[in-house]
Amino acid sequence: LILKVKGRFIIEDRKKHLFVKSQHPDLDIRFVFDNPTRKLYKGGKMTYADWCDKHGYMCNNFNIHDRVGRDGILILPSK
Repeated sequence: LILKVKGRFIIEDRKKHLFVKSQHPDLDIRFVFDNPTRKLYKGGKMTYADWCDKHGYMCNNFNIHDRVGRDGILILPSK
């Protein structure tokens, strides 16, 4: 499991992750965004979450109070 915690998700990052996925399709890469409903571009329609869905990545938003268990381990939904 590779967990990528992102604030801004710029074009260079998106291209890099598409390349990594094409070279290593067996890797389980998931994104955690502070705001997955943020638009990729000003005035655009596609959100960070939409991009992840389109390209087969799991993503979630990060709320420290909802996602960290008593033992301090980050809790993510399984595939």
